[in-house]
Amino acid sequence: MGSATSTSSTALPSPTQKISTNARCGKGGDGMTCRGSPWGNCCSALSLCGRTLLSCGLGCQSGFGDCKGVSPSPSNTLTATTTASASSSSSSTSSSSTSETLTGSSLSITETSTTTSSSSTSGTSAESSSSTTEASTTTSETTSTRPPYTPTCTPFDSSNAVRNPSFETGDLSEWEMSTYGDFEIAEAATGNSASGDWEFKFVAVGSERAGYTIVQRNVYIPSGNSIYCNAQSRAIRDAPPHDSPWDDETNWEVRIDGSICAYNYAYSNGYSGFMEGMTSVEGDYHTVAVVAWTLPNSGHVEIGLDDVSITSFHGPAMNCVEEGEYKV
Repeated sequence: MGSATSTSSTALPSPTQKISTNARCGKGGDGMTCRGSPWGNCCSALSLCGRTLLSCGLGCQSGFGDCKGVSPSPSNTLTATTTASASSSSSSTSSSSTSETLTGSSLSITETSTTTSSSSTSGTSAESSSSTTEASTTTSETTSTRPPYTPTCTPFDSSNAVRNPSFETGDLSEWEMSTYGDFEIAEAATGNSASGDWEFKFVAVGSERAGYTIVQRNVYIPSGNSIYCNAQSRAIRDAPPHDSPWDDETNWEVRIDGSICAYNYAYSNGYSGFMEGMTSVEGDYHTVAVVAWTLPNSGHVEIGLDDVSITSFHGPAMNCVEEGEYKV
């Protein structure tokens, strides 16, 4: 009777490597390592920390985390039974059974062997236990069916966290607005939206710098999530008052908790997407702001904003999705 237990350990990060603080790692994550990070110890080909086969398998960056298979589930039990029988020319018979049970990271082996040998020497019968020469082996293997995994965490939500992001309510509900400088219009309007029917429209006039800030509070994004920030913006001018278009640009910034996470600038007609940015958040409730301004002496400028977007692409709650049907 014997038992063996297999355990695994995770290598500690190099003293010169910084443990990931935003789920990024490796070549695309400033050289940070995933070893010891809350998102998992493997650094995937996309430079994201994780703990699944997707992160730990093909393309895994071994210099910035572990690259190996995933430990089996505690509910994944493999039982194998082997029965061997043999007979030798000395009329010995034997039977041997071995049972292996693989559960989680522990391997238990129970072996029972009984050999009975009888031979006749000068009319004397002797019975003893001895080793057996294997003549034939029959193996049967059964694999238990794993029960479905029921997530214990909140399902990961990758939808837009911003409320009324495209102003389709026909007003600035969910937003707080402040303005400065000379302007004619600062309101939700129709006619030139990037999507749907509505946009936020601001028309600056005069020689002073003009602009606005719209703020949305208590935006729910779980702590530790990594996010993308984006929006759509446009600018229309009657005529550029300067020789250089650089003097006539309009600027926008998307900020979360006071930090810039996306920006854009425009000179002429048509909507364009922001330079999409990404960052990570701490705490569950956040303040999202969009700031826009024109330069001095820009003249009559009409600017539009639409489709403000904050979406999560990685975070602690994402494990429910990454693990698939069964928890690993």
